[in-house]
Amino acid sequence: MKKLSEYIDSLKDILEEYGDLDVVYAKDEEGNGFNEVCYTPSVGYYEDREFTSIDEKDEDDEDDIKINAVCIN
Repeated sequence: MKKLSEYIDSLKDILEEYGDLDVVYAKDEEGNGFNEVCYTPSVGYYEDREFTSIDEKDEDDEDDIKINAVCIN
């Protein structure tokens, strides 16, 4: 799994070399389809291929969520 800093560094290199490109994502690991990235990244908790965004929790529960991942779409 990549760290956010590594991901950002890669994106900065791409931006510098190719300009402001559209962003897409693969539907699966085999590249069987692609879609546009439409949403602003969100932070939350990721474990066992499940992601819970802090946006999905009410304010009282936010302190209980261990933030460990960024979801890009």
